[in-house]
Amino acid sequence: MIESGFSERVEQGSLFWWNADYPHYDFFKKHPDFDYYVFVEYDACVLGDLDAVIAQIRREKIDFAALPIEQDMDTWHWSHIQKDIYPKKDMRASLACISIFSHHALQLLMERRLQMAKTYRGRHWPMAELFLGSEIRKLGLKQMSLQKFGNVEKLSWFPPTLEDDLPDVENGTAFIHPVLDMERYIRSKLQHNKRLISFISPKSHLRKDLDRVGPITYFRLLQAFAKRAKVNLSEQWACMRSRVGHY
Repeated sequence: MIESGFSERVEQGSLFWWNADYPHYDFFKKHPDFDYYVFVEYDACVLGDLDAVIAQIRREKIDFAALPIEQDMDTWHWSHIQKDIYPKKDMRASLACISIFSHHALQLLMERRLQMAKTYRGRHWPMAELFLGSEIRKLGLKQMSLQKFGNVEKLSWFPPTLEDDLPDVENGTAFIHPVLDMERYIRSKLQHNKRLISFISPKSHLRKDLDRVGPITYFRLLQAFAKRAKVNLSEQWACMRSRVGHY
């Protein structure tokens, strides 16, 4: 990508994590003959009739479809390191995990990224979520929320959906993210839970999730959790015993 003229700038993470739209342009250059492009990241899922979605997008001449981030840009998690890139009135952000582009939109976005790589000297570099929504608006292209085309109740950054629990969609379409296998699902849950009692209490959601894995995996995940979170298991265990008695 860098050899092709794209910027290697990132603010956090890796090149393709921060610039999640870069692979779109690589595919676009190799396969330039499609009218529409649908990108679904490895941990996202579209259930149902995607053909019907594309047919509707074609009929309504929509250039970009994704799920907008409705949060005020002043409080959005990534705003503090990107607020100087676009004026607030022009800032728009969308989840990049499932996105649909017209040929025209993807062409213009690619050209804009290449142009920015040569001329943009701002303090910070826009991540894909901010770049896509803001540039589509600046270009005056027609965009639409994925909510118009299906169920987006489980389209977010957290909590994850276990792939074994994916619902059956008989009618319509559902957009889901993140969708993880059992081990990644548990790891994701642990990253957002640092209370050891959640492992022990049979009523906790985390314990119910852990009960679905074997004991070897259970203890390996527990050890990894304690190491990553720098948790002193002995201290937490003593604290729980003093509160609720012996197990």
